Amino acid sequence: MLCETKFHSYYNSWDIITIILIVCISLTLIPVPSYAQFELIKNIPVTESSEGGSARPEIVATADRVFVLYLGDITAGENRTFKLKIYESNLDSVVVSKVLVSRSTEYGSPTDIRLASDGQYLYAFYETNKSTSPTTATTHLWGAKYSLDDNFDRVAYTEKPITSSKPMEELQDGEELVDDPAPLVGPNSVFVVTRLKYSLKKEGQTVYRVREFNKSDLTKVSEFNLDLSNAAGIDGRGRVCALTYLQGHYYIALPTTISDFGIVETVDPSAISNIALVKFDTSWVYNPQTDVRIISAEQDDKEFYVCGFNTDGTYFYVTYVQIASGEKRAVLKIFDVNFNFVKNIIVKSIIALPGGGEIRPSLEVRGNRIFSGQSAGESVGSGNAEVYVYEIATTSANENDIVPKYFLLSQNYPNPFNPATTVHFSLPQRSHVTLKIFDVVGRELTTLVDGELDPGEHSVVFNAKGFASGIYFYRITTPTFSQTKSMVVIK
Repeated sequence: MLCETKFHSYYNSWDIITIILIVCISLTLIPVPSYAQFELIKNIPVTESSEGGSARPEIVATADRVFVLYLGDITAGENRTFKLKIYESNLDSVVVSKVLVSRSTEYGSPTDIRLASDGQYLYAFYETNKSTSPTTATTHLWGAKYSLDDNFDRVAYTEKPITSSKPMEELQDGEELVDDPAPLVGPNSVFVVTRLKYSLKKEGQTVYRVREFNKSDLTKVSEFNLDLSNAAGIDGRGRVCALTYLQGHYYIALPTTISDFGIVETVDPSAISNIALVKFDTSWVYNPQTDVRIISAEQDDKEFYVCGFNTDGTYFYVTYVQIASGEKRAVLKIFDVNFNFVKNIIVKSIIALPGGGEIRPSLEVRGNRIFSGQSAGESVGSGNAEVYVYEIATTSANENDIVPKYFLLSQNYPNPFNPATTVHFSLPQRSHVTLKIFDVVGRELTTLVDGELDPGEHSVVFNAKGFASGIYFYRITTPTFSQTKSMVVIK
């Protein structure tokens, strides 16, 4: 341990090589702090094979019911349906089971569905697909509103398609895809977001189409394109996205992919695919330099199909598909309200084989439970859907009987950062703690903590607004322990 004098003299003698070394070390240290425990408590099948198979379960939960909408009869070719099962709160029994959408001669069979809720009503946006020849088809986008009770009455719907299009392989750049429509319930309106097809190359564009509807009767209010091509950190083409709302802001989480070969994972193993977050005000205005950040950019993986994004006011939850180390995974990633990383959960994992479309995760958060819907078959058109249920248990010092065995100062996360980062530390006993920030020559710049703390896990946010880019140091000191680590601010 270094005393104050040694601390100053040591960092006064650093040369540029040492600074570069620290930067490299800081870039590779990615801790996984555990601010809460997430325990898998249940995994139930939505259907059995005798019911014709199922896929794409979307979930909305209330205080006493869990509503699961899914693509049913998936082994029946073009005669697939959208079905509903209403479970009691613990998913031990089904209260209601009914068919919502069946194949029609004019518009074809259901394919994709996504849900959003305001707690009183459920809003569903979905696609139907009608083959017009052995090699071509027409796709249609629809919307419907249902009461969140055991009757599940349809109280509003779009009598004609919101829009019609074609499957991806038939579209030209700039034309609209209506598969996987992403819904969002705002304070005054409900939205559905689709994406426009563009090249996956680095110069490809990221453009989404936003349609706004009246909450009461689903009449269309507005329509506009949301061009994120010049947003900081977004290259290539945006793909399937998800949205949420919190405290006067809309948020969109989207994967952006760069590939010269297309989306076949086995063809281009070096394809870059990261997940970006964009924050908007309720007029859909954002600053491309400050309101965009990459929230997931892990090496040697591909991240796509962001089909769940939710918040309970304490955490943000994002679920997506990841391909890494020969596996295709349904990943649930959890962040705090400042989008500092908290936890990574692999809900489901399979061998990554060409054409394996059975990983399609959805997400719902209600109280202290997380619900994740999963497709379960060996291919898109087989198997039975599943619902995974996680329970959240906080692990603050006052609520957790497990006391750390050792003093520990963890590496801050994220690192490098701009402008905020979280410092996490562990105390095995009640102690007077100081946590201070220093520059590279050892000058004390600010104090984050100075007081008595109980044993347990603790964290504090450091906001470097007003600090220049560079290397800084944070040091924890107690009567019996002291430790120093570096952090990097990048503006």
